[in-house]
Amino acid sequence: MGLALENNLLEKLRNRKMIKNKLNKIVSQKSKLLVFVLAMLSLSACQKTDSETSTNDNASTEIVEQTTSESSNLIAEASKQSAKAKEVGFEWSTTQKLIDQAQQAEKAGDTKLASELATKAIKESKNSLAQAKYADEHWQDHTIN
Repeated sequence: MGLALENNLLEKLRNRKMIKNKLNKIVSQKSKLLVFVLAMLSLSACQKTDSETSTNDNASTEIVEQTTSESSNLIAEASKQSAKAKEVGFEWSTTQKLIDQAQQAEKAGDTKLASELATKAIKESKNSLAQAKYADEHWQDHTIN
């Protein structure tokens, strides 16, 4: 009886292994099919017609012009704020350098960097104006009585 039970268990284990192997093959084949289908879908999604390409190119040109205009506006604002700070005698030494770097980046076509540098210059100028205001309002706090 023990031998028959052992043989029965071995047969069940073989059957399970066979089933597991078959399932692995099926999953592998389905995975390959899925990868193939996804690859085809992504290739078809990447294809463009001539009209789509020209429309996208026009949109890209408009975006570049818009961002160049935006960075130019930010640089102009930074220069304006820096001039205000200079008028009150509190222009920081790093502000004009940032504006110059922003102008160079814009000329090189890097409008993102130009905008970032100009924004930083604007913040510096506003902070220097705040510093000037504080100094004007609190100069007496720092005198010797």
